[in-house]
Amino acid sequence: MEKLESAKKGGRELVWVRAYKGDAMTFLAFNLHENVLENFVGFSIHIKANKVNGKYKLDYYLLNRLTFKQEILDKNGIDKYEKSSSEYSPFQKFNWVHVPSTDHNISNPYFGDYTYSVTPRYLVNGILQPIDPSMTVELTIDVHPFDMNGIKLGFARAFVSSQAYVRRFGMNNQMRPAGEDLIFDIQDPSGTVKVWDKNLKKMVDENYSYEDQHKYLGWQARERVMEFLDVVLNAPSADKMTLEVFAYDLNEPIIAEKLLELSEKGKLKIILDNEGSHGDPNGYEGQFEKLFNQKTTGSSAIKRGKFRALSHSKVMIQKENGKAVKVLTGSTNFSTNGLYINANHIIIFDNPEVAELYSNVFADSFGQELMNKFSTTSWAIDDFVFKTEDMTIHFSPHKKEV
Repeated sequence: MEKLESAKKGGRELVWVRAYKGDAMTFLAFNLHENVLENFVGFSIHIKANKVNGKYKLDYYLLNRLTFKQEILDKNGIDKYEKSSSEYSPFQKFNWVHVPSTDHNISNPYFGDYTYSVTPRYLVNGILQPIDPSMTVELTIDVHPFDMNGIKLGFARAFVSSQAYVRRFGMNNQMRPAGEDLIFDIQDPSGTVKVWDKNLKKMVDENYSYEDQHKYLGWQARERVMEFLDVVLNAPSADKMTLEVFAYDLNEPIIAEKLLELSEKGKLKIILDNEGSHGDPNGYEGQFEKLFNQKTTGSSAIKRGKFRALSHSKVMIQKENGKAVKVLTGSTNFSTNGLYINANHIIIFDNPEVAELYSNVFADSFGQELMNKFSTTSWAIDDFVFKTEDMTIHFSPHKKEV
């Protein structure tokens, strides 16, 4: 989905803004007529959203970390508390990605209709010129997580090396406490960062938890995985809904906890890799197997094994009344690195035919003997074409000649 709007002055179109709807974010692209480029220094972006009783709860300029030199700020009377606003420090590029938030709190996003007002700004003799409403382009677009035609997407933020991450969490890139414990309390404090207190007018220390880091960095990928697990957890019985899982890396503490809860309810079958360090009984996967065997009831079962070599399996299959209904896959390992460090994605197919295909592959991989001969089966050799999604699915490992 995209929208294009423009602003006219003197009967001529001078400013264009195009908005592209993405997964829980908007890509904004700008253009200017060559006649209005003189003294141009960037774009101010204002947003309005969440209208209630005729008033907008969200009504502010987006922030920009790139500001004018201090002499320009001083000349325009822009103080240090205002300089990050794009009203005073316009974005010096022709595009911007807006990720929804509430009062600049990106861990608390508001989804819905956003109205963007984009205005080119000009600096004449060191003075920032006032916003010209006749040059402002306004457009409204719906901002939500991607969910279309039975397909959901979710992307991890992968911002651990960004300025935005450092501003929130400092130089702390540890996603779990020291030690080798699989499960830990994500609400435990992880670190402290200096933040500006607008009431006290000074920098103060603010503590944050592992959960704060995980929610920020995992973004929509984390949301999709947790939602997928919770659907099965909250189903009334194992007869109603169960889960099948292929897993390679498995050390994300909440995912591990939810899977163990499913095993205790008789709702989980899992194939868990044992290649290399994964086979260490004291490693994360070894700890999970031990806890699984302590808690498991009913039809829950675990198989440890590997295919020909390293196989990055990360698949979850929801089954309802014994029939596969949805499948979660993508590039994201169920680990703290997979969700919070690396640039990964989740894709969910709400399609029983696709889910059944994955479930059949799961059944014919459930045990080391089956995994050993998997590359000779039709699952590893054939193409699986789904015309409605315009996609072809392949499964590995393949025979070398395939």
